Formats: sequence, structure tokens, C-alpha cells
Amino acid sequence: MSFAIYYMLTPRCLLNCGYCFRDTSKESIASELSIEDKLKAIHSLIEDLNVRKITLSGGEPTIMGGVLLTQFLELINSLKNYKKKYPDLRIELLTNAVLLEKPVLAKLVGAVDRITITLDTINEDILTKIGRNTHLYQNYLSRFKERMISMNELGFETKIHSVITPVNYDYLEELANYIKSNNHLFHINRWKFYQYMTYDDPIKDALYQIDNQRFELISAKLRRILDKTGIELTFKDNELMFDSMLSLTHYGCVEHVVSLNDKKVKYISKQIWNYKSIDELIKDIHISMDKFSYYHGYKNE
Repeated sequence: MSFAIYYMLTPRCLLNCGYCFRDTSKESIASELSIEDKLKAIHSLIEDLNVRKITLSGGEPTIMGGVLLTQFLELINSLKNYKKKYPDLRIELLTNAVLLEKPVLAKLVGAVDRITITLDTINEDILTKIGRNTHLYQNYLSRFKERMISMNELGFETKIHSVITPVNYDYLEELANYIKSNNHLFHINRWKFYQYMTYDDPIKDALYQIDNQRFELISAKLRRILDKTGIELTFKDNELMFDSMLSLTHYGCVEHVVSLNDKKVKYISKQIWNYKSIDELIKDIHISMDKFSYYHGYKNE
């Protein structure tokens, strides 16, 4: 059996989305792996741990190492070589796409299979309130549209992520109708909606936390609007998000959080290249093989 993992390459980002959980402290930034160690981690995932689906995320992966595109494209070129060696290897990219102009996207061909962009609303004022429009990077929606069209023209699969919060709640039906009307241009094949999940930050929770009833109500409305569009929909509530939470961090360790006696307990592995088998890894992060396989097993159809 092969496996899938999210690799959160960096906590750095060009935008400042209010609900984001990334740690941007000086200590966190300083702990980001060098490009050499990032490549070492990729090698370990593919060659030692039989990982065959890697989702590159952040922060914003295109600025890993604190430089625009340079380290990211070096990693992409390395992945092209692995893709030639392992035809079943699948690479997905989760990005705000700020830096992915069409000439840059062209460099990802042969490495990346699917690109996911987060879009929470088409209302620019609400996008600004969330933090997706900054003083340097305005016009999030028009850039989203441009990137989606370019990605489709270059042959990438395309996906959207949306986070459901009280801030964008009343604008989600408008967003769904916009995508429905424009999907002949975008050809989006998957859309995942997340219930905002608390990270024990009272200030963020006061703005963004949404109860299960409202999440289920808007989910039903979105399903009706997007029915028969051909877009595969996923609605990920807090329970499912928490139960499946596991990722490779920017400092090269796997984090797994569990609930013990109603308290969150985080298990952190050694750096990933210290493991020569999945069995060794899951023992250190206190997860059963059955659970790991259920949420993180992967079969390339």
C-alpha cells in the first residue's frame, strides 16, 4: 500500500488571511528547513516511506525559504525526476497563486498534477476583510479567474478550497453560482468546503467560529446549487478535520494531534528522513495503521 501526505513547506505567506493557523513567530520562521533538507525530506517520503501522493502547501509554497519562486522551482525540478521514475507519483499544489503567472505555471508541467486555490467569496470587500487582498496583492478574484483559465489551458486539474465562517457565510451561494456560471472556463473538478476549526485562539474564534447547524445548512444549499455541475464536492466538518489531521511540517517532522480526556495532545515525530518504514513513523506519532491507512492511504487509480 502507498500513502499520501500534506507537506507544509513553509509558514511564510504573501497574504494575511485572518483565519489561518500558521505560526509566523521568529522561532517558527527560523525552523524552516533549508532547500537541501527539503529535498532530503522529499527523497525520504518517496524512496523510503512509499508516499505516492504529496500535497505541497504552506503558508505559501512558492515563497519557501523567504525567496520568491527560487527554492520552489528547484523543488519542482527535483519532483519531475521522481515523476519519471515513479509514474504513479501524484503531486498536488495548494497555493494562493499570486506568483503563478502563466510562464511560471508552464514550468510546473510534468511535476504537478492538480492545483488548488482557496476562494471564500467573490466579494472583494469581504476578501479584503478576510485578508486575501493586501496592499501589494489586490484584485484577488480577477487573479483567481486568470490563473484558473491558464491552468486549464496548460492541462492541470483544478480544485477550490473554501473555508466557511460567519464572515463569508452570506456570500457563499453567490460564490457557488459564480463558479457554476464560469466553470466552462475553469473546468474545476473538485471543491472542498471546510468548517472553520478552532486552534485555541480566542480572538480568531470570536470572528470565524461557526456552529455545526449553520455549517450543515449552508452545505445543503451549496449541494443544491452545484448539483449536476460535474464538480465533486466535499464538506469537511470539525470532527472529520480533527480526526484526519496529520501533516509534515516545515521543520521536517510529522505532527499528529489526538484528543485524550477532552484535551488535545500533539505527537511530533523525529525528522522524516530518520524513518525507513511507515511502521516506524506511525509508532512515534501514536496512530494505528488502520487509521493511518484509512485517512492517508493512497491508490492511484
